[in-house]
Amino acid sequence: MLHDPTFHGVLTTYHKNTYKYFPTDKERYANRTNSRQYDAAFFLMVKTEDAVNDILKLAVLCALDKHCIQPVNWYNCFSHLKRTNISSKKHICYRFDQSILSILLHNANNYDIRNYDSEIYNFAYLGKREKENIEKLKISC
Repeated sequence: MLHDPTFHGVLTTYHKNTYKYFPTDKERYANRTNSRQYDAAFFLMVKTEDAVNDILKLAVLCALDKHCIQPVNWYNCFSHLKRTNISSKKHICYRFDQSILSILLHNANNYDIRNYDSEIYNFAYLGKREKENIEKLKISC
């Protein structure tokens, strides 16, 4: 289950060479709501047979193949993603594990984000004041 939506679409961050590993029907991403990518920094997964076979196993196999997990060298996406191309159906910027997890979840859930989106977006906010309090807590322990 993913929680935090990004400002760009899935196909915008999916490199063309990765289609060799995960065939994807790009036309299923026509709906901008369904094609939104979610941040992979924090997600929850329940160990079910489907989750292991359709998501985890494929993600691990991809991570073991440099050409799958890293079809291009890393570069900062923010200078490449613009208001005019954030929902593009062609590659603008690759997001590595985030791109892979998004495409696997989309494919395994009939391209419907409602099956794996918690719609809880603000539970993990850590502002400056909260961070200072955490630092004080670390020092006092």
